[in-house]
Amino acid sequence: MADNFAITPGVGVTLGSDEVGGVHHQRVKLSLGADGTAIDAPGEGTNGLDVDVTRVQGTVAVSAASALPVSDNGGFLSVDDGAGSLTVDAPATSPVGVRLSDGTAFITALPVTDNGGNLSVDDGGGSLTVDGTVAATQSGTWTVAITGAAFTGDALKVTGAVSSAATQTDKSTFTEGSGSVSVAGAVFNDTISSAPAEDQAAALRITQRRGLHVNLRKDDGAEIGIAALPIRVDPTGTTTQPVSNADLGSIKTAVELADDVVGTVGSAAPTKATLVAGSDGTNARALKTNASGAVAVQDDGGSLTVDGTVTANQGGAPWAMNVTQFGGAAVVAAAAGVPRVGIVAADGSAITQASPLSVLPAGNVVRTVRRATVAFTASQTDQALLTPAGGKRLIIESIVLKVGGGGEFAIFWTTESSANAVLDGNFAVDDIVTITFPNGHPSDAVDVVLRYTSGAGASGRVTVFGYEV
Repeated sequence: MADNFAITPGVGVTLGSDEVGGVHHQRVKLSLGADGTAIDAPGEGTNGLDVDVTRVQGTVAVSAASALPVSDNGGFLSVDDGAGSLTVDAPATSPVGVRLSDGTAFITALPVTDNGGNLSVDDGGGSLTVDGTVAATQSGTWTVAITGAAFTGDALKVTGAVSSAATQTDKSTFTEGSGSVSVAGAVFNDTISSAPAEDQAAALRITQRRGLHVNLRKDDGAEIGIAALPIRVDPTGTTTQPVSNADLGSIKTAVELADDVVGTVGSAAPTKATLVAGSDGTNARALKTNASGAVAVQDDGGSLTVDGTVTANQGGAPWAMNVTQFGGAAVVAAAAGVPRVGIVAADGSAITQASPLSVLPAGNVVRTVRRATVAFTASQTDQALLTPAGGKRLIIESIVLKVGGGGEFAIFWTTESSANAVLDGNFAVDDIVTITFPNGHPSDAVDVVLRYTSGAGASGRVTVFGYEV
Protein backbone atom coordinates (compact mmCIF):
# COMPACT_ATOMS: atom_id res chain seq x y z
CA MET A 1 0.00 0.00 0.00
CA ALA A 2 1.35 3.49 -0.86
CA ASP A 3 2.71 5.59 2.03
CA ASN A 4 0.88 8.76 0.91
CA PHE A 5 -2.77 9.31 0.00
CA ALA A 6 -4.68 12.29 -1.41
CA ILE A 7 -7.32 14.27 0.43
CA THR A 8 -9.91 16.20 -1.53
CA PRO A 9 -11.10 19.32 0.33
CA GLY A 10 -14.79 19.13 1.22
CA VAL A 11 -15.01 15.46 0.46
CA GLY A 12 -13.57 12.37 2.21
CA VAL A 13 -12.57 11.55 5.78
CA THR A 14 -12.69 13.84 8.83
CA LEU A 15 -9.30 14.75 10.34
CA GLY A 16 -8.68 15.70 13.97
CA SER A 17 -7.51 19.25 14.69
CA ASP A 18 -7.09 21.86 17.39
CA GLU A 19 -8.24 25.37 16.46
CA VAL A 20 -5.84 27.99 17.78
CA GLY A 21 -6.38 31.64 16.83
CA GLY A 22 -8.64 30.73 13.93
CA VAL A 23 -6.10 28.29 12.53
CA HIS A 24 -6.61 24.49 12.65
CA HIS A 25 -3.56 22.58 13.81
CA GLN A 26 -3.72 18.92 12.89
CA ARG A 27 -3.65 16.41 15.79
CA VAL A 28 -0.97 13.73 15.23
CA LYS A 29 -0.62 10.39 17.07
CA LEU A 30 3.01 9.26 17.49
CA SER A 31 3.82 5.83 16.06
CA LEU A 32 7.26 4.20 15.90
CA GLY A 33 8.65 1.35 13.90
CA ALA A 34 10.71 0.26 10.90
CA ASP A 35 9.55 0.74 7.35
CA GLY A 36 6.18 -0.94 6.83
CA THR A 37 5.31 -1.09 10.55
CA ALA A 38 3.73 1.39 12.96
CA ILE A 39 3.58 0.78 16.73
CA ASP A 40 1.96 3.29 19.10
CA ALA A 41 4.61 4.98 21.25
CA PRO A 42 4.29 3.98 24.98
CA GLY A 43 3.13 6.59 27.46
CA GLU A 44 0.07 8.36 28.82
CA GLY A 45 -1.26 11.88 29.20
CA THR A 46 -0.18 12.53 32.77
CA ASN A 47 3.50 11.48 32.74
CA GLY A 48 4.19 11.78 29.01
CA LEU A 49 6.31 9.50 26.83
CA ASP A 50 7.97 6.44 28.42
CA VAL A 51 11.81 6.40 28.12
CA ASP A 52 13.98 3.24 28.28
CA VAL A 53 16.93 4.29 30.46
CA THR A 54 18.73 0.98 29.86
CA ARG A 55 19.76 2.27 26.45
CA VAL A 56 21.52 5.34 27.92
CA GLN A 57 25.33 4.96 27.97
CA GLY A 58 27.85 6.92 29.97
CA THR A 59 27.10 9.08 32.99
CA VAL A 60 23.67 10.62 33.31
CA ALA A 61 23.30 13.74 35.43
CA VAL A 62 19.95 14.05 37.16
CA SER A 63 18.90 17.53 38.23
CA ALA A 64 17.58 18.15 41.71
CA ALA A 65 14.14 18.90 40.38
CA SER A 66 13.81 15.42 38.88
CA ALA A 67 16.13 13.45 41.19
CA LEU A 68 15.13 9.92 42.16
CA PRO A 69 14.21 10.06 45.87
CA VAL A 70 16.33 7.71 47.95
CA SER A 71 15.86 7.18 51.73
CA ASP A 72 18.38 5.42 53.96
CA ASN A 73 15.74 4.89 56.69
CA GLY A 74 18.02 6.42 59.31
CA GLY A 75 21.27 4.97 57.96
CA PHE A 76 20.04 1.82 56.22
CA LEU A 77 19.25 1.59 52.54
CA SER A 78 16.04 -0.25 51.67
CA VAL A 79 16.51 -2.55 48.68
CA ASP A 80 13.59 -4.21 46.81
CA ASP A 81 14.36 -7.34 44.76
CA GLY A 82 11.39 -6.69 42.45
CA ALA A 83 9.97 -10.19 43.15
CA GLY A 84 13.32 -11.63 42.05
CA SER A 85 16.58 -12.09 43.99
CA LEU A 86 19.49 -9.93 45.19
CA THR A 87 23.11 -10.93 44.89
CA VAL A 88 25.48 -9.44 47.47
CA ASP A 89 29.19 -9.67 46.75
CA ALA A 90 31.18 -9.84 49.99
CA PRO A 91 34.75 -8.42 50.20
CA ALA A 92 37.67 -10.61 51.25
CA THR A 93 37.41 -9.41 54.82
CA SER A 94 34.51 -8.43 57.05
CA PRO A 95 32.50 -6.33 57.30
CA VAL A 96 30.34 -7.25 54.32
CA GLY A 97 30.21 -4.53 51.67
CA VAL A 98 27.58 -3.77 49.07
CA ARG A 99 28.73 -2.92 45.56
CA LEU A 100 27.04 -1.80 42.40
CA SER A 101 27.07 -3.88 39.22
CA ASP A 102 30.18 -1.98 37.95
CA GLY A 103 32.13 -3.02 41.08
CA THR A 104 32.22 0.37 42.81
CA ALA A 105 31.47 0.41 46.52
CA PHE A 106 28.01 1.66 47.48
CA ILE A 107 28.16 1.08 51.24
CA THR A 108 31.40 -0.18 52.70
CA ALA A 109 29.69 -2.05 55.54
CA LEU A 110 26.17 -3.52 55.81
CA PRO A 111 24.88 -2.66 59.28
CA VAL A 112 22.48 -5.18 60.87
CA THR A 113 19.98 -4.16 63.54
CA ASP A 114 17.00 -5.82 65.25
CA ASN A 115 15.17 -2.45 65.25
CA GLY A 116 14.73 -2.67 69.02
CA GLY A 117 13.06 -6.09 68.83
CA ASN A 118 14.26 -9.66 68.35
CA LEU A 119 16.46 -10.66 65.47
CA SER A 120 15.13 -13.79 63.75
CA VAL A 121 17.81 -16.28 62.62
CA ASP A 122 16.98 -19.23 60.32
CA ASP A 123 19.33 -22.25 60.41
CA GLY A 124 18.38 -23.15 56.83
CA GLY A 125 17.46 -26.70 57.84
CA GLY A 126 20.82 -27.21 59.57
CA SER A 127 22.02 -26.27 63.06
CA LEU A 128 23.16 -23.10 64.84
CA THR A 129 26.17 -22.89 67.17
CA VAL A 130 25.81 -20.26 69.89
CA ASP A 131 28.88 -19.06 71.82
CA GLY A 132 28.36 -18.12 75.45
CA THR A 133 25.34 -18.61 77.73
CA VAL A 134 21.87 -19.04 76.22
CA ALA A 135 18.76 -18.03 78.18
CA ALA A 136 15.79 -20.14 77.05
CA THR A 137 12.13 -19.64 77.94
CA GLN A 138 10.08 -22.85 78.10
CA SER A 139 7.14 -23.11 75.71
CA GLY A 140 5.13 -26.32 76.03
CA THR A 141 6.60 -29.52 77.46
CA TRP A 142 10.33 -30.28 77.14
CA THR A 143 11.74 -33.78 76.85
CA VAL A 144 15.01 -33.81 78.82
CA ALA A 145 17.60 -36.61 78.90
CA ILE A 146 19.73 -36.65 82.06
CA THR A 147 23.27 -37.96 81.51
CA GLY A 148 26.76 -37.40 82.91
CA ALA A 149 27.69 -36.18 86.37
CA ALA A 150 25.26 -35.42 89.17
CA PHE A 151 23.36 -32.09 89.27
CA THR A 152 24.90 -29.17 91.10
CA GLY A 153 23.19 -26.12 92.36
CA ASP A 154 19.41 -26.31 92.62
CA ALA A 155 17.97 -29.73 93.33
CA LEU A 156 16.06 -31.55 90.58
CA LYS A 157 12.39 -31.81 91.46
CA VAL A 158 10.87 -35.16 90.50
CA THR A 159 7.12 -35.88 90.57
CA GLY A 160 5.28 -39.15 90.04
CA ALA A 161 6.38 -42.69 90.90
CA VAL A 162 10.01 -43.07 92.03
CA SER A 163 11.73 -46.46 91.94
CA SER A 164 14.56 -47.40 94.28
CA ALA A 165 17.32 -49.98 93.96
CA ALA A 166 16.58 -50.98 97.57
CA THR A 167 13.20 -52.52 96.58
CA GLN A 168 13.16 -56.33 96.67
CA THR A 169 13.28 -57.87 93.16
CA ASP A 170 10.55 -60.31 92.12
CA LYS A 171 11.42 -63.93 93.14
CA SER A 172 14.83 -62.88 94.51
CA THR A 173 16.22 -64.32 97.77
CA PHE A 174 15.21 -62.48 100.90
CA THR A 175 17.72 -62.43 103.77
CA GLU A 176 16.20 -61.84 107.14
CA GLY A 177 17.63 -58.76 108.81
CA SER A 178 19.25 -57.35 105.69
CA GLY A 179 16.78 -57.93 102.87
CA SER A 180 15.18 -54.87 101.27
CA VAL A 181 11.43 -54.31 101.38
CA SER A 182 9.09 -51.43 100.50
CA VAL A 183 6.20 -50.10 102.54
CA ALA A 184 2.95 -51.33 100.99
CA GLY A 185 0.26 -48.78 100.28
CA ALA A 186 -3.45 -49.44 99.59
CA VAL A 187 -6.46 -47.48 98.35
CA PHE A 188 -10.00 -47.18 99.72
CA ASN A 189 -12.36 -47.44 96.73
CA ASP A 190 -15.68 -49.27 96.99
CA THR A 191 -16.65 -48.33 93.42
CA ILE A 192 -13.78 -49.86 91.42
CA SER A 193 -15.08 -50.11 87.85
CA SER A 194 -12.64 -52.63 86.35
CA ALA A 195 -10.10 -55.26 87.44
CA PRO A 196 -6.46 -55.27 86.27
CA ALA A 197 -5.55 -57.54 83.37
CA GLU A 198 -3.11 -60.41 83.54
CA ASP A 199 0.45 -59.35 84.58
CA GLN A 200 -0.67 -55.79 85.45
CA ALA A 201 0.28 -54.16 88.77
CA ALA A 202 -2.40 -52.50 90.88
CA ALA A 203 -2.90 -50.87 94.30
CA LEU A 204 -4.16 -52.97 97.19
CA ARG A 205 -7.69 -52.29 98.43
CA ILE A 206 -8.57 -51.44 102.03
CA THR A 207 -11.74 -50.81 104.02
CA GLN A 208 -12.73 -47.40 105.29
CA ARG A 209 -11.01 -48.31 108.60
CA ARG A 210 -7.83 -49.28 106.70
CA GLY A 211 -8.47 -53.01 106.98
CA LEU A 212 -7.00 -54.93 104.05
CA HIS A 213 -9.53 -56.70 101.84
CA VAL A 214 -8.83 -60.45 101.81
CA ASN A 215 -9.94 -62.95 99.16
CA LEU A 216 -9.75 -66.56 100.40
CA ARG A 217 -8.03 -68.97 98.01
CA LYS A 218 -6.50 -72.46 98.06
CA ASP A 219 -2.82 -73.23 97.45
CA ASP A 220 -3.53 -73.69 93.73
CA GLY A 221 -5.11 -70.20 93.54
CA ALA A 222 -8.76 -71.38 93.30
CA GLU A 223 -11.19 -69.07 95.12
CA ILE A 224 -12.99 -70.62 98.11
CA GLY A 225 -15.98 -69.50 100.15
CA ILE A 226 -18.22 -69.72 97.09
CA ALA A 227 -21.04 -72.13 96.21
CA ALA A 228 -18.74 -74.41 94.19
CA LEU A 229 -16.00 -74.42 96.87
CA PRO A 230 -17.49 -73.62 100.29
CA ILE A 231 -15.24 -73.17 103.32
CA ARG A 232 -14.83 -76.50 105.07
CA VAL A 233 -15.29 -76.73 108.85
CA ASP A 234 -14.14 -79.86 110.76
CA PRO A 235 -15.31 -82.52 111.37
CA THR A 236 -15.21 -83.39 107.68
CA GLY A 237 -16.96 -85.77 105.34
CA THR A 238 -19.94 -87.68 106.77
CA THR A 239 -19.15 -87.00 110.42
CA THR A 240 -22.38 -86.39 112.32
CA GLN A 241 -22.85 -82.84 113.52
CA PRO A 242 -24.39 -82.68 117.04
CA VAL A 243 -27.40 -80.40 117.44
CA SER A 244 -28.69 -79.28 120.82
CA ASN A 245 -32.08 -77.62 121.29
CA ALA A 246 -34.09 -77.20 124.46
CA ASP A 247 -37.36 -77.43 122.47
CA LEU A 248 -36.45 -80.67 120.68
CA GLY A 249 -39.36 -82.56 122.29
CA SER A 250 -41.88 -79.96 121.17
CA ILE A 251 -40.50 -80.08 117.66
CA LYS A 252 -40.90 -83.86 117.55
CA THR A 253 -44.51 -83.64 118.75
CA ALA A 254 -45.37 -81.03 116.11
CA VAL A 255 -43.90 -83.20 113.35
CA GLU A 256 -45.87 -86.23 114.52
CA LEU A 257 -49.12 -84.25 114.57
CA ALA A 258 -48.46 -83.00 111.04
CA ASP A 259 -47.90 -86.56 109.89
CA ASP A 260 -51.34 -87.58 111.22
CA VAL A 261 -53.13 -85.33 108.72
CA VAL A 262 -51.22 -86.65 105.70
CA GLY A 263 -53.20 -89.17 103.69
CA THR A 264 -52.26 -91.44 100.82
CA VAL A 265 -54.19 -91.21 97.55
CA GLY A 266 -56.62 -94.14 97.30
CA SER A 267 -56.31 -95.10 100.97
CA ALA A 268 -58.68 -94.50 103.84
CA ALA A 269 -58.92 -90.95 105.01
CA PRO A 270 -56.83 -90.01 108.10
CA THR A 271 -58.74 -90.14 111.36
CA LYS A 272 -57.70 -86.72 112.60
CA ALA A 273 -58.34 -84.86 109.36
CA THR A 274 -58.86 -85.36 105.64
CA LEU A 275 -56.59 -84.33 102.80
CA VAL A 276 -58.62 -81.08 102.52
CA ALA A 277 -60.84 -79.87 105.33
CA GLY A 278 -63.36 -77.12 105.71
CA SER A 279 -65.26 -75.50 108.52
CA ASP A 280 -68.97 -75.23 109.29
CA GLY A 281 -68.23 -72.14 111.31
CA THR A 282 -67.51 -74.04 114.50
CA ASN A 283 -66.08 -77.47 113.76
CA ALA A 284 -63.77 -78.83 111.11
CA ARG A 285 -65.53 -80.78 108.40
CA ALA A 286 -64.16 -83.15 105.77
CA LEU A 287 -64.82 -82.26 102.13
CA LYS A 288 -66.59 -85.04 100.25
CA THR A 289 -65.51 -86.19 96.80
CA ASN A 290 -66.71 -88.84 94.39
CA ALA A 291 -64.65 -91.86 93.38
CA SER A 292 -62.72 -89.78 90.84
CA GLY A 293 -61.81 -87.16 93.41
CA ALA A 294 -64.22 -84.47 92.13
CA VAL A 295 -65.56 -82.25 94.91
CA ALA A 296 -69.31 -82.33 95.16
CA VAL A 297 -71.11 -78.97 95.34
CA GLN A 298 -74.58 -78.81 96.87
CA ASP A 299 -76.80 -75.76 97.09
CA ASP A 300 -78.75 -77.20 100.07
CA GLY A 301 -82.03 -76.60 98.26
CA GLY A 302 -81.16 -72.95 97.59
CA SER A 303 -79.27 -71.39 94.71
CA LEU A 304 -75.67 -70.88 93.70
CA THR A 305 -74.42 -67.42 92.88
CA VAL A 306 -71.61 -67.26 90.34
CA ASP A 307 -69.67 -64.01 90.05
CA GLY A 308 -68.58 -63.02 86.54
CA THR A 309 -69.55 -64.49 83.18
CA VAL A 310 -70.50 -68.17 82.88
CA THR A 311 -69.79 -69.86 79.53
CA ALA A 312 -71.91 -72.92 78.75
CA ASN A 313 -71.10 -75.23 75.83
CA GLN A 314 -74.12 -76.80 74.12
CA GLY A 315 -72.29 -79.89 72.92
CA GLY A 316 -73.33 -82.04 69.99
CA ALA A 317 -77.11 -82.16 70.45
CA PRO A 318 -79.28 -79.02 70.75
CA TRP A 319 -80.61 -78.14 74.16
CA ALA A 320 -84.19 -79.08 74.88
CA MET A 321 -85.89 -76.31 76.83
CA ASN A 322 -89.43 -76.14 78.08
CA VAL A 323 -90.32 -72.46 78.03
CA THR A 324 -93.16 -71.83 80.40
CA GLN A 325 -92.74 -68.11 80.97
CA PHE A 326 -91.78 -65.11 78.89
CA GLY A 327 -91.06 -61.85 80.69
CA GLY A 328 -92.46 -63.34 83.88
CA ALA A 329 -95.83 -64.21 82.26
CA ALA A 330 -97.00 -67.75 81.49
CA VAL A 331 -96.79 -68.89 77.87
CA VAL A 332 -100.13 -70.05 76.49
CA ALA A 333 -99.95 -72.75 73.81
CA ALA A 334 -102.17 -72.49 70.72
CA ALA A 335 -101.35 -76.07 69.83
CA ALA A 336 -98.79 -78.68 70.75
CA GLY A 337 -95.39 -77.01 70.39
CA VAL A 338 -96.92 -73.76 69.05
CA PRO A 339 -97.14 -70.80 71.44
CA ARG A 340 -99.93 -68.30 71.11
CA VAL A 341 -98.66 -64.87 69.90
CA GLY A 342 -100.45 -61.57 70.18
CA ILE A 343 -99.76 -58.39 68.15
CA VAL A 344 -99.86 -54.94 69.70
CA ALA A 345 -98.92 -51.48 68.50
CA ALA A 346 -95.40 -50.10 68.98
CA ASP A 347 -96.51 -48.27 72.12
CA GLY A 348 -97.93 -51.52 73.56
CA SER A 349 -101.57 -50.59 72.94
CA ALA A 350 -103.96 -53.24 71.61
CA ILE A 351 -104.94 -53.44 67.93
CA THR A 352 -108.64 -52.44 67.73
CA GLN A 353 -111.08 -51.27 65.12
CA ALA A 354 -110.45 -47.75 66.25
CA SER A 355 -106.67 -48.33 66.04
CA PRO A 356 -106.29 -50.94 63.28
CA LEU A 357 -103.06 -52.57 62.08
CA SER A 358 -101.77 -50.86 58.90
CA VAL A 359 -101.29 -53.27 56.02
CA LEU A 360 -99.86 -52.28 52.56
CA PRO A 361 -100.73 -54.17 49.39
CA ALA A 362 -97.96 -56.37 48.06
CA GLY A 363 -95.38 -54.41 46.03
CA ASN A 364 -96.30 -51.01 47.44
CA VAL A 365 -93.71 -49.13 49.49
CA VAL A 366 -93.61 -45.75 51.17
CA ARG A 367 -92.03 -43.41 48.66
CA THR A 368 -91.16 -39.73 48.36
CA VAL A 369 -91.80 -37.93 45.08
CA ARG A 370 -88.71 -36.20 43.63
CA ARG A 371 -88.43 -33.71 40.75
CA ALA A 372 -85.56 -31.61 39.43
CA THR A 373 -85.22 -29.03 36.59
CA VAL A 374 -81.78 -27.83 35.43
CA ALA A 375 -80.81 -25.30 32.73
CA PHE A 376 -77.60 -26.67 31.21
CA THR A 377 -74.92 -24.93 29.15
CA ALA A 378 -72.20 -26.15 26.80
CA SER A 379 -69.23 -28.27 27.89
CA GLN A 380 -70.41 -29.19 31.39
CA THR A 381 -69.01 -32.46 32.87
CA ASP A 382 -70.38 -34.75 35.62
CA GLN A 383 -72.95 -32.26 36.95
CA ALA A 384 -75.40 -33.38 39.69
CA LEU A 385 -78.98 -33.46 38.38
CA LEU A 386 -80.82 -35.22 41.25
CA THR A 387 -79.36 -36.31 44.61
CA PRO A 388 -81.28 -38.75 46.89
CA ALA A 389 -81.60 -38.36 50.66
CA GLY A 390 -79.12 -40.32 52.76
CA GLY A 391 -79.78 -44.07 52.59
CA LYS A 392 -82.40 -43.69 49.80
CA ARG A 393 -82.58 -45.02 46.22
CA LEU A 394 -83.80 -42.97 43.24
CA ILE A 395 -86.31 -44.35 40.71
CA ILE A 396 -86.76 -42.23 37.52
CA GLU A 397 -90.25 -42.31 35.89
CA SER A 398 -89.85 -39.75 33.03
CA ILE A 399 -87.48 -37.19 31.51
CA VAL A 400 -88.36 -34.06 29.46
CA LEU A 401 -85.53 -32.45 27.42
CA LYS A 402 -85.86 -29.11 25.55
CA VAL A 403 -82.79 -28.29 23.42
CA GLY A 404 -81.75 -24.66 22.84
CA GLY A 405 -78.28 -25.31 21.33
CA GLY A 406 -77.51 -28.48 19.39
CA GLY A 407 -74.92 -30.96 20.64
CA GLU A 408 -74.22 -34.02 22.75
CA PHE A 409 -76.18 -34.52 25.99
CA ALA A 410 -76.10 -37.52 28.38
CA ILE A 411 -77.77 -38.46 31.69
CA PHE A 412 -76.23 -41.27 33.78
CA TRP A 413 -75.84 -42.79 37.27
CA THR A 414 -72.63 -41.77 39.19
CA THR A 415 -70.08 -42.03 36.31
CA GLU A 416 -70.60 -41.68 32.56
CA SER A 417 -70.53 -45.07 30.82
CA SER A 418 -72.78 -47.21 28.64
CA ALA A 419 -73.65 -49.40 31.65
CA ASN A 420 -74.79 -46.37 33.71
CA ALA A 421 -76.55 -44.46 30.88
CA VAL A 422 -80.14 -43.24 31.29
CA LEU A 423 -80.19 -40.88 28.26
CA ASP A 424 -77.46 -40.30 25.66
CA GLY A 425 -77.68 -38.63 22.24
CA ASN A 426 -76.82 -35.79 19.85
CA PHE A 427 -79.75 -33.39 19.73
CA ALA A 428 -80.62 -30.58 17.29
CA VAL A 429 -81.77 -27.05 18.05
CA ASP A 430 -85.36 -26.78 19.34
CA ASP A 431 -85.69 -30.56 19.84
CA ILE A 432 -88.18 -31.56 22.58
CA VAL A 433 -87.59 -35.08 23.87
CA THR A 434 -89.89 -36.90 26.35
CA ILE A 435 -88.91 -40.31 27.75
CA THR A 436 -91.21 -42.37 30.02
CA PHE A 437 -90.15 -45.45 32.00
CA PRO A 438 -93.36 -47.52 32.63
CA ASN A 439 -91.81 -49.54 35.45
CA GLY A 440 -89.37 -46.82 36.53
CA HIS A 441 -85.59 -46.68 36.05
CA PRO A 442 -84.01 -47.37 39.50
CA SER A 443 -80.42 -46.80 40.57
CA ASP A 444 -78.34 -49.86 41.40
CA ALA A 445 -77.88 -48.89 45.06
CA VAL A 446 -78.76 -46.29 47.67
CA ASP A 447 -77.08 -42.84 47.71
CA VAL A 448 -76.40 -42.94 43.93
CA VAL A 449 -76.55 -39.45 42.32
CA LEU A 450 -78.16 -38.85 38.88
CA ARG A 451 -75.71 -36.72 36.77
CA TYR A 452 -75.44 -35.15 33.30
CA THR A 453 -72.73 -34.05 30.81
CA SER A 454 -73.21 -31.56 27.92
CA GLY A 455 -71.09 -31.35 24.77
CA ALA A 456 -69.66 -28.30 22.98
CA GLY A 457 -72.47 -25.98 21.81
CA ALA A 458 -75.19 -27.87 23.66
CA SER A 459 -77.63 -25.93 25.85
CA GLY A 460 -81.21 -26.19 27.04
CA ARG A 461 -83.36 -27.34 29.95
CA VAL A 462 -83.96 -30.83 31.37
CA THR A 463 -86.65 -31.93 33.89
CA VAL A 464 -86.61 -35.27 35.73
CA PHE A 465 -89.64 -36.87 37.47
CA GLY A 466 -89.35 -39.78 39.93
CA TYR A 467 -89.34 -40.80 43.57
CA GLU A 468 -87.02 -42.25 46.19
CA VAL A 469 -87.47 -45.23 48.51
